[in-house]
Amino acid sequence: MKTIFYSFILLVSASFSQTGMVFEEFSDAISKYFDEALIKDIQKEMPVGSNYKIWGWDVGDFSGDGYFDLAFTVREYGLKSRDVKVYLFVDIEGYLVLVDALNKKFVEVPLEVGIVIKDKSCYVTEKIKKFNWNIEGYRFNNGSLSLVDEFETIKIEKFTKETYTNYIDLTKSEKYIKTSNGEIDFRANYLTIPSYPRGKVIYKGYIDEIFSFDVDYIKKGAYDWEGNKDVSFKVKSAYDQKYLYFIIDVFDENVVIPSCEDCTGDYIDLWIDLHDYYKLESKFVKEVGYKIKMQDELDTNLMKFSIFLGDYEKEKPKVNIGASASLSGNQKLASNDIKAISKLTDSGYIVKLKVPFEVLNIDPKQIFDGKISEYGCSVLVHDIDNKFRPEEETQLATSKFTNESPASWGSLFIMPPNKWYGKSKNIYRTKIIKYIEEYGF
Repeated sequence: MKTIFYSFILLVSASFSQTGMVFEEFSDAISKYFDEALIKDIQKEMPVGSNYKIWGWDVGDFSGDGYFDLAFTVREYGLKSRDVKVYLFVDIEGYLVLVDALNKKFVEVPLEVGIVIKDKSCYVTEKIKKFNWNIEGYRFNNGSLSLVDEFETIKIEKFTKETYTNYIDLTKSEKYIKTSNGEIDFRANYLTIPSYPRGKVIYKGYIDEIFSFDVDYIKKGAYDWEGNKDVSFKVKSAYDQKYLYFIIDVFDENVVIPSCEDCTGDYIDLWIDLHDYYKLESKFVKEVGYKIKMQDELDTNLMKFSIFLGDYEKEKPKVNIGASASLSGNQKLASNDIKAISKLTDSGYIVKLKVPFEVLNIDPKQIFDGKISEYGCSVLVHDIDNKFRPEEETQLATSKFTNESPASWGSLFIMPPNKWYGKSKNIYRTKIIKYIEEYGF
């Protein structure tokens, strides 16, 4: 992604003298990739008349079918605003079909909105303002155009912040770089857990479950870790009007069940930083960069839920709560509704946990009102393969995790019912709705 970003910058800086192409010139340029009938498919979707120019374009395959697709930017004459449109065409059964027209803006010249088709994705770059660039990667599959990943760079005081988000595998990374010398001042790599309403169907191509199997996320015992079968795990989350739910599916070829309450055995920690990062970023990142400037303030309002598995016979799973501040009376009362269940599987064990929103001091009304919330969140699995040698414990998390630095934790995105972590548009949606309505639904 970074390579693509810097190629965009070089392209823009080298092309300021260009003035765009009329459609006839563009048609000549792409005629070696598409025959006349396909070029007519494109022309039918263009603005009426000839009051526009095409500035940037690329040909490649972002639908994964082995045929050329096309993306280009269009700027209409006479606009007072600095708007351009990015037209995305996909070869579908021998026709070039317009699957979307993205609205973008430029700062100085339309060429700042650039196109690169690479690695089965179409990357669209946009200059938001000086030192602030954004790149979005799109892919078309089974009738849907989906946002695959996103890269943003922005200058914040003496730092350049780089953020990479992958909406498909749910990984994310952040870096704060000293602009003067390129030295990395802060770095975080982690997995993001999207939490959706219970029962919500996820768009094809996206997932609602993270998978932690990376050696970089081992907090302790990397030397003794023998790979995914030794210990790895999946996490998914959901919510309803009252509870936040987690399912943690652990792959462990040797589950050590403690024989007494204080005996050595496998267990799980769920850490949550209850600062709403989505609000904090909106408020602070444009000015000072919240993860650096607010680091000293982020060690409050933290909670840890330690889940002990029980013995799968008489002893039920148990949840212990740790918090950086004393719980209120309402939180203590609500904590009686915390429930955990655990069961053994052929590949390890599964833990299901439900926590009342009241314990977390989260108002679910704001979620159902359409507000996205992001909380620092990491799951840490404690794996012991030999109860007589507990010092060989492996601790695998969902981030490059340290207890004392909430900025190193992963993320929990609680998504309102009408929103998604990522973006997806089905080109057949209007037709499907029309057919359904014609049948009386």
